[in-house]
Amino acid sequence: MADADVVLGALANQLASDDTQQATAAAWDVLSLGERLADTLTWQEDTDAVQAMAASQACREARRYLPAPVAGRPPQTIPTDTSAVADFARLLALLADLLQSDTESRIQATSTARRTAAVHTTAAHQALSALSRKSA
Repeated sequence: MADADVVLGALANQLASDDTQQATAAAWDVLSLGERLADTLTWQEDTDAVQAMAASQACREARRYLPAPVAGRPPQTIPTDTSAVADFARLLALLADLLQSDTESRIQATSTARRTAAVHTTAAHQALSALSRKSA
């Protein structure tokens, strides 16, 4: 398992990249990692499984509206402690904002697909935020 700050920082930098392929791949990776993180949280004893499943499903749905990356590999998983989950929820909020932006989005998808993905990304952000508040 990688250090959460390193993984999340790298993904945030890639989302901000001027390279549209890199930004699009990072968006896909954020949602893939979000799905895996939420799936892991689902099975933890002290977690609201319904919120975790909602986050996982929302990440999966958002990813359906984005083109698959042409190269690369998925990021490593991150720890499931409260601070890492809260940090990841903030990364999902950043992604949702980028997807909703009508100004020259670096994410390669139609504006309708980006807005739909943003709705699901926002739902995932809200579910993971709720999980991190309950755990704190």
